[in-house]
Amino acid sequence: MPPGDPPEKLAPIFVFLASDLAGRRYKGSVINQLLLFELIPDIKKEIVGKEYNLKEILNSMKSKLNPHMVDLFKKNEDLIDFLLKYE
Repeated sequence: MPPGDPPEKLAPIFVFLASDLAGRRYKGSVINQLLLFELIPDIKKEIVGKEYNLKEILNSMKSKLNPHMVDLFKKNEDLIDFLLKYE
């Protein structure tokens, strides 16, 4: 089992979930933060220095991602957008 992530890495997820942005959609959901933290750097490479639309990014990355990552991306677009803006 991989070591746990430090609190400062997980804090943005908790901030998102505590905000109005999460709404009811995440109530009772499990977020795979390990896959999420693998996915974020790949997304950042796609959007370097430009405005982005997550639906367009997903379409351009679909062939590079495994099905689990695509599903994670689709289910967590709001969270991913928040994390990209948070840093």
